[in-house]
Amino acid sequence: MADQKAEGKSNGEGRTEELMSECRQILYSENTEIHSMLQSVVDLIGKVDKRLTVIEKNTSSLEKLDAKMTSLANRVTSTEKEVKVMREKVQDIEKSVEAHSDYYDDVKKSVEEVGKVV
Repeated sequence: MADQKAEGKSNGEGRTEELMSECRQILYSENTEIHSMLQSVVDLIGKVDKRLTVIEKNTSSLEKLDAKMTSLANRVTSTEKEVKVMREKVQDIEKSVEAHSDYYDDVKKSVEEVGKVV
C-alpha cells in the first residue's frame, strides 16, 4: 500500500489531492480576499480557454493544409516516377532511331558498292 502511495505521488496524484483539498478549503472559507483571487484565477482560465479555442481552430486549418501538402507531395513523387519512365522510353526510341540510321547507312553503302560494280 505504501508503494502505491509513493507511486501515485510520483505520477502527480498525491499533489493533485493536496491541491483539491486546498481548493475546497478556499471555496468554503469566508475570506473575501481569497474569493477575489479566485475570481482572478477564473478570469485568467477563461482567457486561456479563449486562446486555446483560437489555437484549436488554427490547428484544424493546419491539419487541412498538411493533408493538402501530403497530397501534393504524393502527386509530385508520382509525376517524378512518370518522368523517369518517359525518359527511359525516349532513350529507347533514340537507340532505335540510331540503330535504324546505322542500318540505313549500311544499306546505302551496299547500294553504292553495287552501283560501282555494275
